[in-house]
Amino acid sequence: MSEDAPPRRLPKRDLWLLPLVAAGTLGALGVGAEIGARVIWPEQDHFPCLRADRTNGSMATPNCRSRVKTAEGPWVTNRYNECGMRATGPCEIADRRRPRIVVMGSSTSWGYMVPFEQTWSTRLARDLTERCGKAEYDVQSFVTFADVNGNARMIDDALALQPDLVAFVIAPLDLEQIGDGGFVPPEAATRVVQAQAEDAPESLVGWLRELVSESRLGKIAQHYLYRNPDVYIPAFLTNGDKADFMRAPLSEPWRDRVQAVDDALSYYNERFEEAGVPMMLVYTPQQAQAVLISEDGALPPNVDPTELPDTLERVAEADGVIYADASDAFEQLEDAGDMFYNADGHLNGAGHQLIAEAAKDALVDAMGPAPLCPGGTR
Repeated sequence: MSEDAPPRRLPKRDLWLLPLVAAGTLGALGVGAEIGARVIWPEQDHFPCLRADRTNGSMATPNCRSRVKTAEGPWVTNRYNECGMRATGPCEIADRRRPRIVVMGSSTSWGYMVPFEQTWSTRLARDLTERCGKAEYDVQSFVTFADVNGNARMIDDALALQPDLVAFVIAPLDLEQIGDGGFVPPEAATRVVQAQAEDAPESLVGWLRELVSESRLGKIAQHYLYRNPDVYIPAFLTNGDKADFMRAPLSEPWRDRVQAVDDALSYYNERFEEAGVPMMLVYTPQQAQAVLISEDGALPPNVDPTELPDTLERVAEADGVIYADASDAFEQLEDAGDMFYNADGHLNGAGHQLIAEAAKDALVDAMGPAPLCPGGTR
């Protein structure tokens, strides 16, 4: 009778070779998927025409042209006139009968990653041109990522363009980026603003975080996750201070930011009133905020997506500034997520249409059916 054969054991080399083969296979699949994602969802988010500016952080190079694209949107050709503006024409006024709208603010104001003809300001100009029937409206948009302090340093440049209206666009992120010092008038400021640069990752965790953020597969996953309100809204509300602009009442940091906007608007409008130029504040909502405004269901506890825009409306009224609240346009909207580049967070061309409608309604309410029309009443 023979004894049982001893159990077979893997060769020692297989103990490290098999996991290595498995890891290599997964890595190859991941690399292939990432390459495929970059082919299907191409992106070019470098703006070669933007240059560092010691006053405002960044500005566009005059007479420059570039093509950019977010993975979620179309290819966009950016053209800048001789003053570095994204504009409907040259900055030098050839015809004083053309009403001119000068746009200030940050990325949403000039239409980040949105074709120029689809931006809110050009849509507004076309609408007002049709209403007026006498003259074609002109738009001159500063291309910058400046906060309320950076925009204050552009007031002289804005007035040099001889505007008939100055529109200042603001979003929750713009308030979030206001520093602890609040609004500081340019004549009282002592520091020079440097162009912002991305921090280099300082650790393996930082490197991995940046790797994930640059992954096209990660962006695609984020895009579809953010289109699901049941996933996106609860996740966004866990962001602490970043989401507190939708808490009622506003937290102390957000009240301080609103006060900074109040101080800035008072300063801006005093300068513009001296020149006889009316000013309009345009509020654009954040994506989660827009989704909550559009839904009919009950809101999460202590959440009010209208708290910030309603507060800013009172501020604008007190400062004598026309107020356009684009968040109102999202009420009863069937799918608010369609108005945004979901992973990127900016409004897309369809979202800019809602901003244009809000701005038009505000101007008509303040100035009559043909705002700024030559021969009409300003």
